[in-house]
Amino acid sequence: MSFGDNDMVIVFAMSLQRIALISIAVIGWLFCAFYTAETANSYGADYTFWLLLGILTGPLSVPLAVLYFRLSGERYRRRRYSVDGKSDLPRMVRCLRCGEMVPESFERCQFCGAPIKKRTKLI
Repeated sequence: MSFGDNDMVIVFAMSLQRIALISIAVIGWLFCAFYTAETANSYGADYTFWLLLGILTGPLSVPLAVLYFRLSGERYRRRRYSVDGKSDLPRMVRCLRCGEMVPESFERCQFCGAPIKKRTKLI
């Protein structure tokens, strides 16, 4: 059984399509690994460890890293290990004029200068 010219073209096109799909999958997998490592690095964690974890778990590492660092952040840690469950961090409010977060004790927004006490909502 021999292949004709048309059959060879079809087989070649299918193999190129498979190579392209595999390449896209590998690039996406590596992107997830590097994104995870950069996220970890921005929070002061070990880049190499999180890169290896990202390579091993691929797309699953991104939500894992984001959740881990969100739940283990400074504000969470200080709230969790504080006396009587009260954090020593100031309560933050959002300025209605510019939308930035500022301490509730401020009289004016440090970013836009708008009054804080009367024009904010608590978060």
